[in-house]
Amino acid sequence: MGKILQGKNPQGKVENDAVGFLTLWKKESQNPFLFYLVYQEEERVVGYLLYTKIYERMEIEQFFVHEDYRNQGIGSALLKELLQDAKKEQVANITLEVKENNQSALHLYQKFGFQEVSKRENYYHGTDGLLMMKVL
Repeated sequence: MGKILQGKNPQGKVENDAVGFLTLWKKESQNPFLFYLVYQEEERVVGYLLYTKIYERMEIEQFFVHEDYRNQGIGSALLKELLQDAKKEQVANITLEVKENNQSALHLYQKFGFQEVSKRENYYHGTDGLLMMKVL
């Protein structure tokens, strides 16, 4: 079983990155509201979730699990951890955008109680995006 690391600065804590998390973090880390969750399997990063927390709301910015590790509960573990943090921080809602044709992601989000609130036409260069929200 893997472990989840959480925080605002992964430097020195996260190494052996198989999914490009550290490269993405360097690019995005100037955002003072950005936090991360990373899932490590045998000290190797195989999944991550980047989110912003501003006042009483969170937004999932990036969510990725390496294809060799999908359908093993890693995405669910990351979402469970995010929801625990949201409840602890008294967050009112969590939002995200997802491609409308990404059936595995839609299934995961729906399993955790996210509901479609809006459609964004051509949001993903020719593919519509769905805005989803979970009210806590």
